[in-house]
Amino acid sequence: MQHNLEEQAKSKRTNTKAAAWNVRGVGSSSKKRMIRDLIEEEQIDVLGIIESKHKKVTRFDILSCWGNQDVDWTDVPANEGGLGGLILT
Repeated sequence: MQHNLEEQAKSKRTNTKAAAWNVRGVGSSSKKRMIRDLIEEEQIDVLGIIESKHKKVTRFDILSCWGNQDVDWTDVPANEGGLGGLILT
């Protein structure tokens, strides 16, 4: 019985690819394209964007980086001086 449970658990495992990148600002269209290209080329499932410098992250911002509608995110806004900011997609 134990062996069968182990086999079932192995068959349900997936390989999730995660990455983190200190982008030092995600405002320009060229930087968003670089992020999108990285996601596509490396087939990334979860991406942490560090130093986004965004005080407010919109769905448009995320879609322009992620490239498709199948994405969710959470973020920590940059401070008033535009420093910091984290986005996890």
